[in-house]
Amino acid sequence: MKRLLFLVLFSTILLLSVAPAEYNNFVIVQPEPIHYLDMRDVNQLLAKYNIHHRNIVRAQIMLETNYLSSEICKINKNLVGMKHPKKRETTSLNSNLGHALYKSYSDCVKDINIYQKLFYIPGEDYLLFLQRIGYAQDPEYINKLKSLLI
Repeated sequence: MKRLLFLVLFSTILLLSVAPAEYNNFVIVQPEPIHYLDMRDVNQLLAKYNIHHRNIVRAQIMLETNYLSSEICKINKNLVGMKHPKKRETTSLNSNLGHALYKSYSDCVKDINIYQKLFYIPGEDYLLFLQRIGYAQDPEYINKLKSLLI
């Protein structure tokens, strides 16, 4: 029994010592830390890109993303349920899951800025603006936003 154990141990050591060189040079790569978006990040982005009516856009983000937890938010980096436009300037890469796909949350907020510059009339009531442009399919959308603003 001792002889068998010795042979197994010796064989294992011998095999390990003659393994190809590429097996001896393992490099451990640390993955980049995952950063989860939070409302502080959202506030910074809205301010950085000079978004009009940040309080309402923040409410839109909470509603559209289910408090930053939806697939469209996480996978598409889409904060407000934007669709990929066919004609206007955009930072959207393409469409995915029926919504605009962005490289980053910053690109999404940049696109909100582009959208506002094209369609929002400065001084206009922002909730009326959203109604005027038919932003949401849900007829209760504006009321839901109002409930988040209280």
